[in-house]
Amino acid sequence: MQRIRLIDLRRLTCPLPAILEVTVNRISCLEYSGCVILLEHHVFLKSASLRVNCLRDEPQPTSDFPAQTHRRNPPRLHLQQPTSYTYTFDPLWSLSPITSTKYRLPNITMPIPDKLPTYADLPLDPSHPPGSAWGLYGESDNLGTLNLLTPDNTLAAASLIKTGTRISLNWPLQNPSHPGFLRQKFNHKIIQKAPRCVNDDVIEMNTQSGSQWDGLRHFGFQGVRKFYGGVTMEEIHEEGSTTLGIHHMAKQGIVGRAVLIDYRSWAVKQGIEYDACDTYSIPLDSVLEIAKEKNITFRQGDILIIRSGFTEAYQALSVEEREKRSKVVPPHFAGFEQSTTSRSFLFDTHFAAIASDAPAFECWPTQSPEGWALHEFVLAGWGMPIGEMFWLEDLVKECERLGRWEFFFVSEPLAVVGGVASPPNALAIF
Repeated sequence: MQRIRLIDLRRLTCPLPAILEVTVNRISCLEYSGCVILLEHHVFLKSASLRVNCLRDEPQPTSDFPAQTHRRNPPRLHLQQPTSYTYTFDPLWSLSPITSTKYRLPNITMPIPDKLPTYADLPLDPSHPPGSAWGLYGESDNLGTLNLLTPDNTLAAASLIKTGTRISLNWPLQNPSHPGFLRQKFNHKIIQKAPRCVNDDVIEMNTQSGSQWDGLRHFGFQGVRKFYGGVTMEEIHEEGSTTLGIHHMAKQGIVGRAVLIDYRSWAVKQGIEYDACDTYSIPLDSVLEIAKEKNITFRQGDILIIRSGFTEAYQALSVEEREKRSKVVPPHFAGFEQSTTSRSFLFDTHFAAIASDAPAFECWPTQSPEGWALHEFVLAGWGMPIGEMFWLEDLVKECERLGRWEFFFVSEPLAVVGGVASPPNALAIF
């Protein structure tokens, strides 16, 4: 008798078991509120209640399903290999033809396991890349470590709001004036709508050029050429694909407790000299020492922010120097160290996201003897968003003034369906 693993169903808003197996052979039927699914090795979707009926155990031929708009004729998906799959649905039935048999569900937070693994436990499946946590939040997960941002987490973080002071963490979009990695400059044009007294404006930008969140479509494991959850480059570029798009993060935003590690100020006091616009590794030991001095405790679901001093140093450069440095490939700048220990720290602390004022969060070019980048493990391995080139100069002043380095953090990425990255639109609230 065949069994179908319906791990995908955990992404619905209704409570479902961590792993749901449905026997195929006219036996099992499951109902929850949200939608109706009838499994006959076909999938029917309908907004009302969730029902799973498995009526046959013989495989059906594979074919595409057309767009459907009528509730009495819901979309149908024939699955040739139903042992492990995912799918996408739209409650409005505005579906387009899809050619792949692998789909992902909408961006609903997945259940958090009772006990999270440590870095030493990775990979969770020996067939997955070393250091990856694929499957931790389900095979159809689109949110990665943002699953840790639960309603309880948000409520606890909101208790940090004492003065109501709001601090922007966004470097103006025109910065940097000369982006690295040979990326496109920001372009802004104001259009006068004559003869009326009205203006529009148009912006053109590379979402990776300035203040940004790296989404899960940005950086994959370079060796196996796979993104978070084993998603391939081909799947991302497939017409109509939305898997791992930045819009999944935008649905609920990135909201929680954040902590600031001001490495730049600490280094100056220690007499440590370095150029934040050149290659320099910020040691993990120093980060931990700063946390101890400032009485900063790290908690599951935190957003970790490290100030390297990059944006401050960049703005002090002449236009000629900025242009000269933008042509260096690969670019050079300070950032967090690359080491097995630093990987363990980032994963074992179970941060929801990490960010910095540096262009890559990590030191660049990579100083790893093996040539790996933290991006591979953080983004592709764990699904942990990386914030880059955040504006932290106003934030550090407020933290110093108040004598506290934790605050309520809120960020709303752009809801670009299938997007790779986004300006953070981030605020720190005290």
